[in-house]
Amino acid sequence: MIATRLLRRCEVRAKTLGLFAFVCLISARPAHSQTALTGFDDAPDGQQHVFYIGANQHVYHTYSGNDGASWTLEDLTGLTGPLASPGSALASFESAVDHQQHVFYLGSNQHVYQFYFGGGWLSEDVTASAGAPLAAIGSALTGFEDVPDDQQHVFYLGANQHIYHMYFAWNPPGWSLEDLTGFTGGALASPGSALVSFEAAADNQQHVFYFGSDQHVYQFYHAGSWYPQDITASVTAPLAAVGSALTGFEDVPDDQQDVFYIGPNQHIYRLYFTWNPAGWNLQDLTGSTSAALAATGTALASFQGSNQQQHVFYVGIDRHLHQLYSSPGGAEWTVDDITADCSGPAALAGPIVSFEDPSNGDQHVLYVDTNLNVEHVVWTSTAGWLKDDITTEVTGPLVALPFVTKEYIYLGSRIIATGDH
Repeated sequence: MIATRLLRRCEVRAKTLGLFAFVCLISARPAHSQTALTGFDDAPDGQQHVFYIGANQHVYHTYSGNDGASWTLEDLTGLTGPLASPGSALASFESAVDHQQHVFYLGSNQHVYQFYFGGGWLSEDVTASAGAPLAAIGSALTGFEDVPDDQQHVFYLGANQHIYHMYFAWNPPGWSLEDLTGFTGGALASPGSALVSFEAAADNQQHVFYFGSDQHVYQFYHAGSWYPQDITASVTAPLAAVGSALTGFEDVPDDQQDVFYIGPNQHIYRLYFTWNPAGWNLQDLTGSTSAALAATGTALASFQGSNQQQHVFYVGIDRHLHQLYSSPGGAEWTVDDITADCSGPAALAGPIVSFEDPSNGDQHVLYVDTNLNVEHVVWTSTAGWLKDDITTEVTGPLVALPFVTKEYIYLGSRIIATGDH
């Protein structure tokens, strides 16, 4: 019934605009906000790499020059590899040992594929290589490199709401599979759950976080074997909003784990693990800083800077890109309206990616504007926040947006706020 009403409203709006063809895709649950955008900094070269999915379901790669300014575009799907599934997530990282670049996505057959760079871009069907079950439609993706062993780790959701782990080892070389939910008896993931993962540098423990069907934040962590944990219950934290994003990282000097999510009140909450005393703690970052409320459907992106400051980025209900950043260690938090700082365009309540260039401390954030362009803002110690429209600069295709949220409907080549009709 709801889908029918939305479709009729979409059709009426299309006729009003004089559009003869339109697309209005309905989803009972908003697609997770880690859709269609990922990236990282290439530490040795000082290049920034950004990947996104275009409206033609191709995976595109834009990368900066060594000056961090000029951008170049590559169509990875056009070079090699199958199309991405509509609504596919993306995950990427660079291998520290050989500096290979990896980007993972879902194909239309619900296989996990990767493009990886080894002198040229190559493609691989990771699902087929690992003999893994199909990913659920709309599954999130997350991954990282295990630095000491140069292993690659990728996590996704199966149709049975299990979390699967595919990892590449070198002896013998090849992909292997683990059903973390089945192995540990951990809680089933909520349909459409976000995922975030990282490896702790101090003890090389691996962590993957997700939402259960009860909207609790859970994790699987590897300490000799895999173990499950209900983090929400351990700290009596508020439930996560349905469709909430997840982001997190390790606080390197202190070996703390930091995870951020959005509550039903549109507040951003921080869950962090300390060792003295050992256990999880809770902070309501929005409540403590009077920050702008998070928009429904916004992604979350985060990193810890080389100065030990922690940064979390999101789109607010005002369509501005905001950040919350801490003093070293995360004791005191401050708010910053990045869109106001650099007079940037309005942001879509969707994907965000962020990282730091460790060579100079520059902070990079990428998001999608309401024209479906990839926008880049960078903070430098000398100039503050600066803006850059990558899509326009490289004459690249628009970002795919194959879903309906509570706030936006994709209508042909236009985005319409649902409040407009």
